[in-house]
Amino acid sequence: MSGFVCPHCSECSNIFSKGGGEELAKLTGSVFLGSVPLDPLLGRSIEEGKDFTKAFPDSATFSAISSISQTLLNSLQTP
Repeated sequence: MSGFVCPHCSECSNIFSKGGGEELAKLTGSVFLGSVPLDPLLGRSIEEGKDFTKAFPDSATFSAISSISQTLLNSLQTP
């Protein structure tokens, strides 16, 4: 979790401490994939069975999910 996206103004506020996931990845020797903000629109899309990526392609949440997906795909292609 990287922050909360306001459903009214789309601003992302850090409500939790920042960098914990990255530190945990370093400590365990894991790859840090990224952070996805808590976004009410994502939750609603999932509950309604709608495709969030098509409905909100310009959101920060979509950008984060896309970046993580690309990192995972790249890791699968590297021998």
